[in-house]
Amino acid sequence: MGETNANLEGTTGKLLETISQVRREMAGMTSETESIQKTNAKITESTARIVSHANEIQGFARDIQKISSKTNMLALNASIEAARSGEVGKGFAVVAEEMRNLANDTKISSEKILDLLSQFMDDLESMETDMKNQEEAHEQQAQLTEKLVAQVEKIEESTKEILLKEE
Repeated sequence: MGETNANLEGTTGKLLETISQVRREMAGMTSETESIQKTNAKITESTARIVSHANEIQGFARDIQKISSKTNMLALNASIEAARSGEVGKGFAVVAEEMRNLANDTKISSEKILDLLSQFMDDLESMETDMKNQEEAHEQQAQLTEKLVAQVEKIEESTKEILLKEE
């Protein structure tokens, strides 16, 4: 019986050491999960700022389109006036045509900028969704870790009770 108690005490002691090690590992997991959650929160804030800046850029690109449209109208009016002026207005007609070409090039470039920004915004939305999903997964992981810690504590308590009963 004494040998059985000694074996039981040795086994129980090893079990308690293992439980203690598991608790330390789980504390590390909890700490790492909290760190990941903080990093995700920072990334979410940065993403929100990027979205805000991209929206501002879209506004500027739309302003450029409006200016381009007005410049194109001015060029059209200048062409009409140059045509009315006859031979004297030929030089002005060349300038009006260049203004129209520049307005058209500006319009095309601003449309390309808006298209790229639209793709960029879609990518940001996708990234935000992925971040939210990741946050939820980390929250679930944290909850599971808490449950595991509670279970390990119960095992530790039971093991201690067994050890005390045997003494």
